[in-house]
Amino acid sequence: MLKETTFLTQAESQFLHGEFKHLVAKLTSEMQTRDDKKQKWRYLKKQWNDELNQMMGIDPTWGVKAGQLFSFDLDARRKLILLNYTPAAHNVLHEVGNGAGWTAALRLMRGLVYAYERPGDVNGVRMVSRSFRKFFNLDEVPDSEWQTLLNEARDKPVVIRAKEDGAMIQYFEHKGQLCATTRGRLETQYVSTALGLFTSSDFAIAKHAANQYGIELMTVVVELVHPISAVHVDYNGEKSVYLLAAYDKGGEEIPAVVLERMFMKICDGGRNHHLRMPLQRVMTLQQARDEINDRSVMNKEGWVAFVGSGPRRRRIKLKYISYIGEMVKSKLSYKYVMNCLCKDRVDYMFHTLPEEIREVAYRMVAQVQKIANDSPSYKALYVLHSENEGGVDYFRTVCRQYYRWEQSNKLPKLNDGDVSLPIYAA
Repeated sequence: MLKETTFLTQAESQFLHGEFKHLVAKLTSEMQTRDDKKQKWRYLKKQWNDELNQMMGIDPTWGVKAGQLFSFDLDARRKLILLNYTPAAHNVLHEVGNGAGWTAALRLMRGLVYAYERPGDVNGVRMVSRSFRKFFNLDEVPDSEWQTLLNEARDKPVVIRAKEDGAMIQYFEHKGQLCATTRGRLETQYVSTALGLFTSSDFAIAKHAANQYGIELMTVVVELVHPISAVHVDYNGEKSVYLLAAYDKGGEEIPAVVLERMFMKICDGGRNHHLRMPLQRVMTLQQARDEINDRSVMNKEGWVAFVGSGPRRRRIKLKYISYIGEMVKSKLSYKYVMNCLCKDRVDYMFHTLPEEIREVAYRMVAQVQKIANDSPSYKALYVLHSENEGGVDYFRTVCRQYYRWEQSNKLPKLNDGDVSLPIYAA
């Protein structure tokens, strides 16, 4: 049974039922369709900058603009709007306010769905779905740093739950119909598949199970594992939905005992053989870190650890080192790094990378710079070639171009620890 749940703070509840409803009314007063958004949002977010910054808790001295940190999707037919932080948020928020850049409002703005009755009328706005607040990888932000977590958990065991490698889906009802969405868009290729694996009958059973505990169910959150949602883990054609969480109509996460009850009722008698519960274990944080650093573990994404208690209880992502290696292989190559250096586009291009591998990318920069600075010939860079780099001839051409560029710019020597081996071959 899942034993951990995270709860809303009073401030978070105020955002969900106060500020965000006013935001929805403001947005829909000017835009109701995706075409409206394309035409108007670029201008409106500048015009509304001060107000949006205040709403999101953005300090003007940080030099960031709220309109660049969140976006929204619109469904004019169903009168739905989805709020979500942008990829650009990852580019800047980790670096400002010593971790405070990820404000409570922005952490909550992760797949929030609101319905509205009339454009611009706050009285008709209501939340119809939500997912997890933003949570972070180990050592990604001050709140998830190893020593901070150790100080909270001490030597006590924590619950960790397997993190499946698919697409997160939210199920909710709207106007008598079961709907599904990802956290980024209301309609995607995943929706019809997801509705085939978890049906309106399943949702009705989940509602009934929750009602027995006096809870009005709003949202069921799952991870879709299916050939169309494949990322790096090979599930051998599996078609499943893994039950992750559920939320009531107030936006509170439903207690684990109720979630377990919902799961058993839905699966009773083989009603739904697609629904799964993630594997769960209990161990110390040190044991969990040893687990994800085990290079012999392959074809698994990682775990989610539940750390802290009360308002401080939160999820922390723990990804296997082998999985991060697969992410690096899919996104990075040394020839890509060298080309970015030659064009002075390292920071610009690296901001487009997933946060988990951005640090690896900068380590690769340090590595190629060190080799080039310490070597009398471009041929020293040839050692970085692997199958991930593609053809040998073109790779060596890039090495020569980069070496000449580096020599002409007279970059200082770097000392960044042990960077002697290719990052993704280590």
